[in-house]
This record gives sequence, C-alpha cells and structure tokens, in this order.
Amino acid sequence: MLLEQDPLCPLEGVETRLVVASQAPLPETLPRAQSRTEHNTSMTALVALNAAVKTYSTCSLILFIKFFITVSIQGGKSFAAGARPPEDNGLLGQDGLPAQTYGLLEDDKPISEQLRAARVEDFRWKRVVQNDLETIPLGLLVFIGSVIVGGQEETNCVLMGVFTAARIAHTFAYVSQKQPHRALLWTLGQLCVLASGLNGFISFLI
Repeated sequence: MLLEQDPLCPLEGVETRLVVASQAPLPETLPRAQSRTEHNTSMTALVALNAAVKTYSTCSLILFIKFFITVSIQGGKSFAAGARPPEDNGLLGQDGLPAQTYGLLEDDKPISEQLRAARVEDFRWKRVVQNDLETIPLGLLVFIGSVIVGGQEETNCVLMGVFTAARIAHTFAYVSQKQPHRALLWTLGQLCVLASGLNGFISFLI
C-alpha cells in the first residue's frame, strides 16, 4: 500500500495513514479466523455423525430385507394352510393346495394331519412376523433418536449391529423351535435398544 505525504503536515499525515493501515485488517482477520474454526468444528461433527448414520442406514436395509423374506415365506405358509382370503383361490399355482377360506372349515368336515401341520407352521411364521413388527420399528426409532441427539458414536454403531444380528438369529431360533435361544436373543435385542436410548439421553445431559 502506497502512502501519500501531506505537504502541509508531512509527519502527521504519514503517522495517521500508518495507524489506519495497521489497524484496518484487524476487524476482518478476527471474524475470518473465528469462521474457519466454526467451519472446521462443523465439518468434524458431520464426519463423526456420518459413521453412525451409515451404520443406521445399513442396518435398516438389512432388517427390511430380512422382514421382506420373512413375510414372503409366511405368505406361502398361509396358502398351504388354506388361510388366505377366498378370492386368492383364483390365483395361478393353486394345484395341490387346500381351498382358501381364511383357515375356517365347517365343523362336520374332518381336518387332515397334513393340513393341521400346515396350520401350525403358518401360525409359527405369523408369530415371527408379528414379533418383528412389535420390535424392529420401535427399535429403529430409538436408534435414530440417539444418533440425532449425538449419542456416543462407536457405542451406537456396535449396538445397532448387535441388534440387527440378534433379530436375524431370533427368526432362525423361532422357526427352529429353539428355547431358551429365542428368548435370550429377543432380550439381547431389547437391551441394545435400551442402551442406545440411554446413550442418547445421557449425551445431552452432560
């Protein structure tokens, strides 16, 4: 920056300009430094949050695929048990299957052992689906809530992974008629949800 000397008062003019030149950048420098610090802090928080969000997205997708497969199998079991609505009798591929009557038979008609076994199987798979509906949606809500409020990231990632594995294993245990495996896996999944909820709750208290 070039300084012009005042012919009437050279020393005073130069001194005035030097003071202005030395002080002018300060109001701009401090906000810029503060802005950079805030930006870096925001980026760090975003990166930290990203791992938990990605884990949540992955686990949600896995659980949806698992639920879709479970529901599809259960639908097939309902056909074998004659538990579908009557209008489903018109669908293709009904050869060898009982009439679809919601599983309702007239009292004077005996039920075969094959149909009885098919009904038991259908009820088992319906309970698997019902248990998923009772557990998974609320669990995912608690997990995403904990992630949003800033619960400890690594803890949430581990809990979501364990919950997903426990729900898949629970289905296998239910279908295979394994106890106490089924009860233990259900309890494990619920404890993961509880721990994640507490993780999020504690994060905004401290």
